[in-house]
Amino acid sequence: CIITGFLQGSQEGAKLLEWGKELVSNGKNVSGELRYYEGRDAEDGESFFEQLARQLLDNLSFASNRMIEEVGIEAAKAKRIVDPEMLKILIQQIDLMTQLFQDASKN
Repeated sequence: CIITGFLQGSQEGAKLLEWGKELVSNGKNVSGELRYYEGRDAEDGESFFEQLARQLLDNLSFASNRMIEEVGIEAAKAKRIVDPEMLKILIQQIDLMTQLFQDASKN
């Protein structure tokens, strides 16, 4: 897969893939659709990637709390899905892929 290869090209990307595997290993406890639209529910002056980071943190925090309270998953495991370092890397990787797409679209 192109995205997997893209991520494996860096140490941070490889860490992100491992985090993602851990995230999805929780199955339906964290399943759902996450859609983010530029400007939708954005705060004044907030860039899209700032908005994305904030909304993603909110959604994953909700999922983490639900895993602890409703499913009984160990708190430490549930809290790993909102690891600030991984969320920062995720946003950076999305930004890079967006830039690549925009550059490729120009040609």
